[in-house]
Amino acid sequence: MAKDFTFPFLYKEWLVSTQGMDADVRGWYINLLAHQADKGALPNDIESLAELAGVKFSKYVRFKECFNHTLAAKFPVNEDGNRANEIMKGIKDERDNYKANQRRRGIVGAFIKIQRKTHNLKKSQWDSISKELMNVDFTKSKNEIDIALSIRFKHTLQAFIDSEDDNESNSKDNDDEDHTELWPTFDDFWDLYDKKIGKKEKIKSKFDRLPHKTKEAIMAFIPDYKRSQPDKQYRKNPETFLNNESWNDELIQINGNRSTNNARTDAELKSTSSDVVDQLLR
Repeated sequence: MAKDFTFPFLYKEWLVSTQGMDADVRGWYINLLAHQADKGALPNDIESLAELAGVKFSKYVRFKECFNHTLAAKFPVNEDGNRANEIMKGIKDERDNYKANQRRRGIVGAFIKIQRKTHNLKKSQWDSISKELMNVDFTKSKNEIDIALSIRFKHTLQAFIDSEDDNESNSKDNDDEDHTELWPTFDDFWDLYDKKIGKKEKIKSKFDRLPHKTKEAIMAFIPDYKRSQPDKQYRKNPETFLNNESWNDELIQINGNRSTNNARTDAELKSTSSDVVDQLLR
């Protein structure tokens, strides 16, 4: 990976943190920061630090005193026994992660470009594959990375194929399912009512929109209605029957007994007569 020869200079933090420092101490400080950016950490011995800071022999004693008094706090000892400035460490880690991620994206992008020539997949599938390939260990050798990418690509591709097969199978199973309508259907009503007059499709549409419990109530009512009015021509037409919600009517049986809740109105009787007239005029 190419070296990153820059790092952001946080001038406000620099001015605050170096306030009161002499010019030579500031110079040593910035030199040590630059070496940490280059090497990742600094050694924990004063002579090596003096060399990295660019201290002249005549200034060594002063550097040693200034370091112990001021600069040591700027470069605390880490768990590895080295010294590192925390702000510079955070900057470097962020930059390193960014560069590593860019490198991974470049390798995966090149691999995907080759695979696109021989595999016809959807954009969403290529995106998923790219995301999966980013999980490969890119710290290994180029040959090992290529092998790992190929293996993971094949596994992910096979997962897509298996998923499509499952979807196809489920779709076929759904097509093979019995789509029989729940009783009572319109045909059940049409046959039981047994007065096949009017526009069937229009009547069917009206019946199909009714709640299931209402359809059941209608089917329970029709036999009593037919007994109360044995002559088919005097029964309401199916569309009128549905429009008037006639299954809620009170029925008067031939023997005079009543079987439902409400008395029939003159308007309903006129409606029945109107149906008969309409039938005779056809």
